[in-house]
Amino acid sequence: MNQDRVKRAERFIRSKFPKKQFKFLVGDALKLIPELQCNFDLVFIDAAKYEYPLYIKAVENKLKSGAIVVADNIYYKNKIFKRETARHDLKSVNGIKEYISYVTDSDSFSSYFFDIGDGISVTKFIKK
Repeated sequence: MNQDRVKRAERFIRSKFPKKQFKFLVGDALKLIPELQCNFDLVFIDAAKYEYPLYIKAVENKLKSGAIVVADNIYYKNKIFKRETARHDLKSVNGIKEYISYVTDSDSFSSYFFDIGDGISVTKFIKK
């Protein structure tokens, strides 16, 4: 939602891919996604950790068959592996755990988890 970052990203992307067409949207993605009239090949989630389940549910019906969803910081500084969670982390840890359960328990997804940085999940949408 940072206008300056969006402008910088837009300049960079357009300079690297001058022949491609892009549309940059600024705002709350959870409000913008339902209004979009398109389907996605790739989705990158890096937001408030407690919102991860909301994002996957918001985009699920807009994913093309074979689409990839990448979720960043999926290990949340290894806090999802601890037996006890500090009160201020509870909402985030529960959100990530809910996201992981959602993409691993569903027949519509095939997920892999990588120990890169703070953890990345790569999920393929396999059912439409």
